[in-house]
Amino acid sequence: MLRRILAAELTLMLALAILGGFGEDLSIYPVSSGEDPPQSISMRILVLYDDRSRDSVIFSRYITWLLNTMWRIPVDVINTHDVKLSEEIFFEEDSKPRYAMIFLGNIIDGEYRLSKSEWSLIKDRLNGKVPLVTCLYAVQIEEAAELFGCEAPKHKDVRTAHAKPDPVTEAVLRTLSVGGEAVISKLRDGEALIWDSQLEPRSGALLVRKGINVWFGFRDFLRGTPSNGPLTMVFCSLLRLIPQGFVRLEIPYTFIALRIDDIPYTTESWFHSWEYFTADEWLEFFKTLKRHGAKC
Repeated sequence: MLRRILAAELTLMLALAILGGFGEDLSIYPVSSGEDPPQSISMRILVLYDDRSRDSVIFSRYITWLLNTMWRIPVDVINTHDVKLSEEIFFEEDSKPRYAMIFLGNIIDGEYRLSKSEWSLIKDRLNGKVPLVTCLYAVQIEEAAELFGCEAPKHKDVRTAHAKPDPVTEAVLRTLSVGGEAVISKLRDGEALIWDSQLEPRSGALLVRKGINVWFGFRDFLRGTPSNGPLTMVFCSLLRLIPQGFVRLEIPYTFIALRIDDIPYTTESWFHSWEYFTADEWLEFFKTLKRHGAKC
């Protein structure tokens, strides 16, 4: 009995260690430091979208679902059809950026809807300070092509792709299956990190990085199962682009879901001679959970 209780306790402690401890918020800490700095930078993501574009709306929902619902990162969403972009949106009073990363989902259909002053704000104030991310046909807009280092996006059926080793592709296989529609682009002055295996990186780019800005041509978020594709794996490492350093997430609460398939002493368990905890062992097991702060 003691051995099984000890094994359960060690498993629980390991899960707690993997998931992380308790914290009050989500923060960014420099990767070079072994300890937390005195002041951390607030972790918050901004998603821009335009409700005149169906793909843009779906993109904003996908990002919000993945980063906020699934990964618990605070996300703000702004419809640029209704709101004119200004410095107050992006910066605090002391010129400190409000956001750790900004998704330009409002331009992914390639339509030129932002004003010259809004583009100037993005290019002159945000570029190089905050990672900018966009996708699909955005780079057919000249200002976007300049920011993201690629141009001439076009539709293509891509079966497989090659990935170059890079922090942004750390979670991606070196050869990956795309298996469907995508958008490829030609390099301008960016670097192709993933490209169509049937083409050269310069002419068949699927993921391009220029500095801390990233463009991608994957359409996973428009499919019925958006998490079933390479894009989610790319996003696992995308937060490494934040200039302040690597991201460590401190989730306010640690949750562990334990599935108990059956209760002891049922007819089925007796018939198959399955070994379950005894009643006393179950009691001790739940005491162990409570001892580690679990709500039972």
